[in-house]
Amino acid sequence: MSSKGYDKSIESIDRRIEQLRARRRDEVARHERSERRAESAACMAYGRAVIAWAGGDWKAIDPEAFGQLLDKLGAYAGRVTRDEPPTTSDALRGLRAWESSREPDGGEGDDPEASES
Repeated sequence: MSSKGYDKSIESIDRRIEQLRARRRDEVARHERSERRAESAACMAYGRAVIAWAGGDWKAIDPEAFGQLLDKLGAYAGRVTRDEPPTTSDALRGLRAWESSREPDGGEGDDPEASES
């Protein structure tokens, strides 16, 4: 192979490497963005549930008292977490199903007083 052909081949490979690096950066950024969106969705869903549980007015929740409650509940954290977390898409699917089951028209068991008969 001539020196000129060799140089062109190396340049071509270098360009391809840079393209692949850019593609990798884009893919990583897309994945991280997707993970952040999913985490935000979970935070909002669980936050809405906590606010509803506490009476529906987020401004009425005392941050200090809420922090103390979380501290007391810390020992129970293992009861609400999984040993093997699901994929992000499976976790979101489960979270959405849980949310819809809690909506007034979403599913059975929404009215706690109905089960106390």
